Amino acid sequence: MSGLFEGLNTSDKIKAFKALRKVTDVELAKLLGVSDETIRNWLKADTWDINDLKQIAAQYDIELNDLI
Repeated sequence: MSGLFEGLNTSDKIKAFKALRKVTDVELAKLLGVSDETIRNWLKADTWDINDLKQIAAQYDIELNDLI
């Protein structure tokens, strides 16, 4: 994903990643141990914990820097 989403905030990058990989809010929520509503709230407010971003990057084999 490197460079493709330059200039986007973290939530927009995650939305784009989800669309490309066909990952649902429910799948992301299960990975992070939260509800899908929490994922939607984080996406809306662009509030992400670095540890959650690390988990996403590790699970889906992407660079952490591509998400932040």
